[in-house]
Amino acid sequence: MENYNDKEIIGILGNIPIFQGLEKTDYAEILPLLRLEKYPPGAQIIREGAQGDSMCIIIRGTVRVTKTDESEVEIPLEILYPGSYFGEFSLVDNMPRSANVIGIDETELFRLEKRDFDALLSKNITIANAFYKNCLEVTFSRFRTIISNFAFSQGDLRVTSSKLDAINRDLSLAKTIQNYFI
Repeated sequence: MENYNDKEIIGILGNIPIFQGLEKTDYAEILPLLRLEKYPPGAQIIREGAQGDSMCIIIRGTVRVTKTDESEVEIPLEILYPGSYFGEFSLVDNMPRSANVIGIDETELFRLEKRDFDALLSKNITIANAFYKNCLEVTFSRFRTIISNFAFSQGDLRVTSSKLDAINRDLSLAKTIQNYFI
């Protein structure tokens, strides 16, 4: 791949949680499946709702991840930098994309297509086992984070609800006092 040697690419892959723990020979089988793509600033790399069929690894540049709410307002989720990746669960499921990914500046990334990766996984059980094990670990980690965030949000909601109840009591008392004087 132009401007990138195999050792650099293997290093990048080795830092991605779903590809960790593979042997150099396993990474060597993944390398030919990666397609280098370049995008100008502002380019839509992934569109929310589109069929997911690949994952991307950012090599150069930054991207913005957004989600569109029910009012069609774009909500920023995060900024991703070189070494980051997105769309990885499209290698496992056949679900539509859950977010938009837009290039902030000139961006280079490697794209790994599901059909190519599926063919490799069906031939190489070692890569398949490591990949699916890693996917489970990443999923469980994210799930634990979601549960923790949910519990924290519930606590915040209880505090806010208590404050609103106190304000409501104060307003009721103020209304009673106001009615007394009017």
